[in-house]
Amino acid sequence: MHYSYTPEGVHSKSIEFDIENNIVKNVKIIGGCDGNTRGLSQIVVGLPAKFVIEKWKGTPCMYKATSCPDQFAITIEEALAKMEAEKALEALQEMSKAQSKVIRDGKQITVAS
Repeated sequence: MHYSYTPEGVHSKSIEFDIENNIVKNVKIIGGCDGNTRGLSQIVVGLPAKFVIEKWKGTPCMYKATSCPDQFAITIEEALAKMEAEKALEALQEMSKAQSKVIRDGKQITVAS
């Protein structure tokens, strides 16, 4: 799934990436320190999303409480939370469909699993 994020408190202007099977792919960081953002974009490709969060979240930049790596970790964390919420919603929708099959024409029907 593709994600786009506008970081806060750093020089980079946009972070775009994909997560497939919990692996970070196709990273593009726009703005910021050119060498650093290019390097970050290449380093994380192929890494597990949670690994990137664990290693980079909370990384400061000079006198700032945040940094491009920190903002990227926050972005990935938000993307994973969104993915989990979407999975939960899909599960609820499936449960709702199953319930509608259980009661038909006022009669209770047993659905085999």
